[in-house]
Amino acid sequence: MIRTCVLVVLVLVAAGCATGKPAPEPAAAPKTPAPQTTNPRPDVTLNLDAPTLLGDFVSTLADTTGGSLIVMNGLEYVSVPPRNWRKTPFEQVIQDVAGPANVKVEDNPAYLFLYFPGYEALESVSLEGRLDPAFAATTASIGFGYRTTVFEALAFMSSSLGITLLADQVLGDAQLGALNLAESPLHVCLAALLKSARVPAEAFDVESTPEYVFLHAKSNPPRETLLNPLELTPAQTEFLNQKVTATLPSAPINISRVGKLEEALPALSRQLGVEVTAQPGLEQLPVEPGVFRDLKVRTLLDLMIRQWPVAEFGYRVEGSGIVIQRRP
Repeated sequence: MIRTCVLVVLVLVAAGCATGKPAPEPAAAPKTPAPQTTNPRPDVTLNLDAPTLLGDFVSTLADTTGGSLIVMNGLEYVSVPPRNWRKTPFEQVIQDVAGPANVKVEDNPAYLFLYFPGYEALESVSLEGRLDPAFAATTASIGFGYRTTVFEALAFMSSSLGITLLADQVLGDAQLGALNLAESPLHVCLAALLKSARVPAEAFDVESTPEYVFLHAKSNPPRETLLNPLELTPAQTEFLNQKVTATLPSAPINISRVGKLEEALPALSRQLGVEVTAQPGLEQLPVEPGVFRDLKVRTLLDLMIRQWPVAEFGYRVEGSGIVIQRRP
């Protein structure tokens, strides 16, 4: 099935508070061409009348012109001096911005990537061939402002595309610089998030099935989270194999808010139709925003628990309920 998201936008204000709404109209020429959501390198007509932060420049460029540009986290506060461009090739505009700031540019076929010297290893980040074939036809046109977290970006994309994209806390808490991508394959979009968040290739792994994509630190490998598999009754096994859709830590989801396990349990109980409790002492574990779409109950619980990057937690099926607890 072909899934396409035509322009996903999440912008954070400078203070770092997510608004989930498009940014205010930037100070640009009174008349500008419509943004391009399919061409990664359109010609640029843009007037910058005042110094502009690079992170804001990405949003301005996205709003007025489109194109595919990724900025590494940390570069968003670099100042772009006033300048006018008229029908200028996209690549030249980015070189005009990068040169005075001593910023390097990766000329990737799908986008241009700006990064500090010394971070050349980020150019090798790629998810090509690492996603399940079920996602081969999934494309998206995305834009995210600086200080957006990987968790927020994945939750927003999951909601828009109708799929499940998750990360563990090691990767999910990382913040983006800023990025805008014209329509691109899903593997390109996910690599762009990781590059912008300064996640090197050797630091992460990808787990992908027809049901989901889970990005996790290599220090957080797959593990069994069901603690009593041999004790399950046929009815309990049938329940764990049921397909559900849920959002955490709340329903409906607030993608900008990290919750606590004690807050997430009532929402999870309502969505699963059974009581989900936690062992005393686990109430303050963080639950990051996530969209779990059309997953088996066992898969949802597994991925939720594996977001915590330590191997000391799991769950038991007890009677008609679920208990999240520490491993014995």
